[in-house]
Amino acid sequence: MAPPLTGWTYYKQLDYSNQSLSAAFSNKVVVVRITSAETAFWSHVKSDGTDVRFTATDGTTLLNFEIRKFDYAGTDAIYHVQVPTFNASAVTSILLQYGNAAATSGESITATWTSAYRGAWHLDQNKAAGAFADSTSNANNGTNNGTTDAAGQIGRGRQFTQASSQYISLPDANSLS
Repeated sequence: MAPPLTGWTYYKQLDYSNQSLSAAFSNKVVVVRITSAETAFWSHVKSDGTDVRFTATDGTTLLNFEIRKFDYAGTDAIYHVQVPTFNASAVTSILLQYGNAAATSGESITATWTSAYRGAWHLDQNKAAGAFADSTSNANNGTNNGTTDAAGQIGRGRQFTQASSQYISLPDANSLS
């Protein structure tokens, strides 16, 4: 494992087992969740989280990421990180880097979701306005039609009541064809 980016003090290697893959994958997005149990992270990250970076194991190749949630007070963070290559039947590793007081946000939402993704909707975002932003460059934003907030697998989600007219509508866009 290489040393961290210049100016970043702390880093942690994150490993993903690929034992079930029969072929390599490129530019896939993984979820990184940092809970309150990661006390070293919460003790050294900026309170606004703008010093978080993800890199390849060389320590310098930056990876695109989207901040799904960053709650310093509640010590819970969720990121979507684009990993360049997952090799079949091997462990893929990336570095989580933090601890740079001078850093500004490195988040790159639309770059995280390549053109292979038609849409990426986080169903807790903009819920008060009834809109669900598409994180891809396609901007196929959804509109809420009666769904309600509910616990999800990753953060919050939406409740759809069976046999009702609850749904999220999307635009009629070529990118969804």
